[in-house]
Amino acid sequence: MAADYQIGARAFEARDYATATAVWKELADAGHMVAQKSLAVIYAKGLGTPVDDTKAAYWYGKAAAQGHAVAQLRLAIAYTFGAGVPRDLVRAYVWLAHANARFPPGKARTKSNELGDLLVKLMSAAERETALQQLGRLAAAGKLTPISSPPRRLDMADPAGFRDTVNKFVARTKLLGDTLFAGSLQVLGLGQVKAQVGDDWPRMKADILSIVDDVIENNLTDLDLYLRLDEERVILLFGSSLKHEAEAQARTISKEIENLLSALVPKEIEINVSAITAPIDPVAHGAKLFDLSGLIAIVDEAAAKVETQAKAEAAEIVAKTDADTLQFWPVTQLRKKLVSLYLAELVPSTPRAPGTKEAQPGLLDAELDRYLLELVTVRLQEAGGMGDKAIAVVPLHYETLASKTFRQRYLEAVTRLPRSARRRLVLYLADMPDGVPQNRLYQILSPAAKSILGYAIRVPGRFKDFDRLQGSKIPLLVVDAESLGGSGGAEMRLIEALVKAGYPSWRRVMFLGADDPDIAVAVRRAGPAYLAGPALAPASDRFGLAYRIN
Repeated sequence: MAADYQIGARAFEARDYATATAVWKELADAGHMVAQKSLAVIYAKGLGTPVDDTKAAYWYGKAAAQGHAVAQLRLAIAYTFGAGVPRDLVRAYVWLAHANARFPPGKARTKSNELGDLLVKLMSAAERETALQQLGRLAAAGKLTPISSPPRRLDMADPAGFRDTVNKFVARTKLLGDTLFAGSLQVLGLGQVKAQVGDDWPRMKADILSIVDDVIENNLTDLDLYLRLDEERVILLFGSSLKHEAEAQARTISKEIENLLSALVPKEIEINVSAITAPIDPVAHGAKLFDLSGLIAIVDEAAAKVETQAKAEAAEIVAKTDADTLQFWPVTQLRKKLVSLYLAELVPSTPRAPGTKEAQPGLLDAELDRYLLELVTVRLQEAGGMGDKAIAVVPLHYETLASKTFRQRYLEAVTRLPRSARRRLVLYLADMPDGVPQNRLYQILSPAAKSILGYAIRVPGRFKDFDRLQGSKIPLLVVDAESLGGSGGAEMRLIEALVKAGYPSWRRVMFLGADDPDIAVAVRRAGPAYLAGPALAPASDRFGLAYRIN
């Protein structure tokens, strides 16, 4: 059954939901708990099939009855809101109690506690009394005893305990398939911290290790393990049945550690936390998996293989991408009725097949970002001196700009430009996540800030966190006009508020994607500085002169 589950998992990762549904349905009918929960997710999210809350609740119920904690929580949510089952707050509360008995401390437990607080508010006194009576009977029968979570941190000083814990981990996750997923986290920059803080390093090291452990513990489930080799290196072993779930966990952990450490260390020192997630075949590696040095070697080998594959994939895509696919969207400066900026866009001539996933998320983005930037720098050089030339706005992914390795390659492309061309270049962060600390943003943006005109950054319509952008050389705030959903009064009030809030900080607001004339007119009335989209001017392969429009 384990191998069969992985057939469905591989189909799911490739977005072949029909195959995944067929495989998991057969296993679910045979009582495979994880297949039941996975099948419920397909119906709950409408993946390859219309959303069906009734079928989702049915299969969550089957998995919940076998003790699957996540399914128990989802079933509690279904009963709370009447999604696919009759609304029943008593049943919701009881299933939530089952889930809480299995969840280790962390985000899942926090989420279930929040649902518990909501249920207490929604339930009548009679419903609460009935629920407590049922829980009391279950507890008396020994059916609601909290399950002690297995140790999640591997102890390098205890070889026998190490082997036993990994052996139990493999046995627990064998139900999920023949492939395990491992994450390799590397914290870069701590050597500089140690050198600068001197005698204060032992105290700071203790704080760093505490932060790393807290973040990892808060993001792992009771199916996962981790091994902290030192303050700079951590190995994660995920009990997840799906690759994208393991990748998401590793990415979340790495970014949370990066942000927290960046706020702890001296602001001039940059901390990077890289994460690579790789598949491991426990059958092929055998006894090496249960030995400390063997496990480290297996994870290193798997991570190196994934990275090599990703680089080859990125090089292939770039090689097949024709430079002629470089396009520029004219951006209108509304007050002066002047096209003074051009937003660059790279449209790959050989796009990847739908559903294809990268071997290592982020690396392909970085290669395409670098390629786009190099193409634009060539156009800037060809355009000559300042004169009446326009400004080029080049989009980059935040994650690649945040990586010191990738950012250095971007800087090399920029520094090859003459100074006059550099002053006509704006780098546009199209996907900066929430919660990036101010000092982290400063570290990422400051290396190139003196070389270019500045940065543009995408913000939501309700953006208010202007203080976080102070000192970051961001002259433009970008909003996607397509996300407005219309040109009604509510949308326009949001635009007006954002425009008004941005001006005191000497920033200008730019709206992109105005493909509807009504939205273009409405946005223009709200008063942003810049507007772009098909309703104003189409994209072209030409860049250069600024020009006035009627």
